Amino acid sequence: MVRPVNWTNVPNLTKNLRNFGTQFNVRYLKRDGASDGAWGDEAHRLRRSGHNPDDTSGSLPEFEDADKVPEIRAIDVDKTLNDPTSNFQDVVNHLISLPKIDTQFRYIIYNHKIYHVNNDFKPVAYTGSDPHTEHGHLSGAWSDKADNDGSFDFQLEKVGKPAVAAVPLLSKNDTGETVVYWQYVHNVVRNMFTPPLPALTIDGIYGPSMAAGFVEMWKRVGTPGDFKGDFLPGWLALKYQQTLAKVSVPTVSPIDADAATVIKNTVEQWLVNNVVGLDVNVAGTGKVIIK
Repeated sequence: MVRPVNWTNVPNLTKNLRNFGTQFNVRYLKRDGASDGAWGDEAHRLRRSGHNPDDTSGSLPEFEDADKVPEIRAIDVDKTLNDPTSNFQDVVNHLISLPKIDTQFRYIIYNHKIYHVNNDFKPVAYTGSDPHTEHGHLSGAWSDKADNDGSFDFQLEKVGKPAVAAVPLLSKNDTGETVVYWQYVHNVVRNMFTPPLPALTIDGIYGPSMAAGFVEMWKRVGTPGDFKGDFLPGWLALKYQQTLAKVSVPTVSPIDADAATVIKNTVEQWLVNNVVGLDVNVAGTGKVIIK
């Protein structure tokens, strides 16, 4: 198996495709990246293709926009998701059903079919030389607005049963006890890192400082992708749990003691109930095992 492409590092890739690729990687953490790609090979460079950059001398792009910035407007993603609850056709079916998907993609090619904006993304037989049976080809929408849109939510958590990373336990602006629990967990594990993670105020408000703390934790545990901290994904919660299992949890106040109990009895049970292939020891150690 080949590690998936880190789309944030692909030169000249438009923001909307970089955004999709990052969300796709987070949803399918165990997927194969053998057929991933953005820049065209020699065969692509000899013909017009979204894999060729525009605003580049000698290049044959599929679309030229008004700016003078070289941009790649197509990516290929391997079809092997290694997810027992969904396959790549499920992903395609989901994408073409999303409202305003035409603001992100011009067309998708997969398994002898093309789904084009000019045909309302209805499947039509694709007769090109490559049937795209090993990967899906996603062509970005032809507009400057699409090129610079890195905020679209592709809602990939709705495809199959979500992977650990895709399920939000919390979202920005949430308030209440659950927010307090995760602020507490963050502060307990922060000193496991050098330098320590930024400390959070235990106030039960998921605001900018909490988002920044989650972003820093995301970076420290080596998770790929552009994460903005606007929600607490299950994958990051799992990393917090794994780190928490390595430290002694101090009892500083009744709130802290209650938080430790909730972490063991509630969060781990959530993981058991919601994550495929995950076995959690809730007997007291808090250790998490991915089968």
